[in-house]
Amino acid sequence: MMRYETPEDVAGVLARFAPARISRLLDPAVGGGRLVEPLLGRLTEQRAKVVCLDVDGAALGGVARSFRPALGANLRTEAADFLEWSSAAYRRKAFDCIVMNPPFLGRKKDETQIRIRREGRDEVRSVSAEAAFTIRCLDLLGSAGVLLSVMPASLVSGKKASWVRRLIMSLGAVRYVHELPPKAFQGLEARLYLFAFERNGIRRPTLLCNHDLRKPERLWVKASILGQHDRWDYGFHEARLKLEIAVQTNPTLGWRRVGETAAMRRGALSSPEGKTRGVHTCDFREGIWHLDRAERLPSCDGYQLGLGDLLIKRVGRACSQSTGIVLEPTRVGATDCVLILRPRRPTERFAMLFGIRAVLGSSSGAPLVEQGTGATYIAEHSLSGLQIPMNVKDAYPDLYDRYVACAEASDGKGLQKLETELRATLDL
Repeated sequence: MMRYETPEDVAGVLARFAPARISRLLDPAVGGGRLVEPLLGRLTEQRAKVVCLDVDGAALGGVARSFRPALGANLRTEAADFLEWSSAAYRRKAFDCIVMNPPFLGRKKDETQIRIRREGRDEVRSVSAEAAFTIRCLDLLGSAGVLLSVMPASLVSGKKASWVRRLIMSLGAVRYVHELPPKAFQGLEARLYLFAFERNGIRRPTLLCNHDLRKPERLWVKASILGQHDRWDYGFHEARLKLEIAVQTNPTLGWRRVGETAAMRRGALSSPEGKTRGVHTCDFREGIWHLDRAERLPSCDGYQLGLGDLLIKRVGRACSQSTGIVLEPTRVGATDCVLILRPRRPTERFAMLFGIRAVLGSSSGAPLVEQGTGATYIAEHSLSGLQIPMNVKDAYPDLYDRYVACAEASDGKGLQKLETELRATLDL
């Protein structure tokens, strides 16, 4: 398993959220000890008991050589699998601070089963390694204990981990979530965050920070808002606030949710074979969906596209920037990598196109609907709940007419220019 040591500057930032007094500290995947090191002076002065675990005996030997001179007999190193080690009941609520950079094994085959207690009863769940480490650490925290962790985007905003976030918030207060700069961990392409949690902590606003490590932009978000939107990432909440202000200050634009204006479904053709039978993500080029390639293929028996349907890439880089419209009758279908939005009122197809592209094309639009790292994907529930302006035709008739003309002419650059003009009006 590849190990990614926590950079020193990242460890130093996270250490600022450690409790003032520490009597017992745990690092369940200590590696080279980077997360313990910034706290070493405090731990030595306060004569704290420090427990360092890892499956790598050589790494533990290095930690012992580095920290033993300062901590002496208060340092305990043990070669152990944390999930097995932590299953012993007598270890519960033993620590007032836990620091960790857990293994990130996001693949389904790497999931592990863990027993948890929810709503007064025990249940067994299959979870990712990072989720299992986090849940076990919650069990090991004493009252007012603090967990300081490097956390992947899947736990911060992923839909599958929604129940994990609810569990965490039911046990205390999320103090801090800070997105790390891209490739903060050398050789690792993943969206990672710093995370601080206080067991049984008093609910007060959570500090969310963007990807600048030294001078980040900040938002303070109430716990109720975090729970309502089920997202802890700065990018989403910054975009949410901008859109809410636009909605409130421009009521004449008739804002409606995408799910209210269109029926949404995935294409019916399975990928990657479906590419040889219908429209695929490769058919979106220069701001326009091109159906000519698919129309030369054998016709499909599945769900067929219709005049006025809106298409958007479900997966792929910048997928939120790929909304387009079907302008001619066709008999082709689409792969399951494409989302199809069929307007409930055909006369509103250009209004929908303008509204979705204007909102998602803003500098902060992507976090409203995109999730994942690298090749991102559209969270369909987020797209369905997205508010878009549907009354541009009456509010700005000349702008709307020019937009329809560009759409009908498949003028991608012209569409983008007019969308920028509308965003400037909305301050998006």
